[in-house]
Amino acid sequence: MRVYRLFNLSEHGPASGLHFLDRDEADRYRELVKWPYANEGTWPLADGRELPLERVELRVEPLERRWLAEPELGVVVFEQEGQLGGAPLLPGNCFDPDEWQAAPATELANPETAALWEKARLALKAA
Repeated sequence: MRVYRLFNLSEHGPASGLHFLDRDEADRYRELVKWPYANEGTWPLADGRELPLERVELRVEPLERRWLAEPELGVVVFEQEGQLGGAPLLPGNCFDPDEWQAAPATELANPETAALWEKARLALKAA
């Protein structure tokens, strides 16, 4: 599955942990992430210095991963260390892979949600 994230060319690293399912949503987020700094006109750097906001260069970069959006479960499903789980699907069609949690035992015990998790697991293996 292709997802998109913001890459900060000015700092040579990801601008955010969020990954977007749609490129357009990532593009809209590019301006939103600068908004808190608009009044002062500077972007804080990790080392404590500041960069003029107009010099901050954010690029939308595509990533290919074995992830699967499962709206009925409200998560983006993927495996970590061989275990099936997911990260919450957030407004704006995005998720933070660092928020991954193993598939809940209660959902795996429920026939309806267990079928969705199994369908997602099979689709990931086929990808």
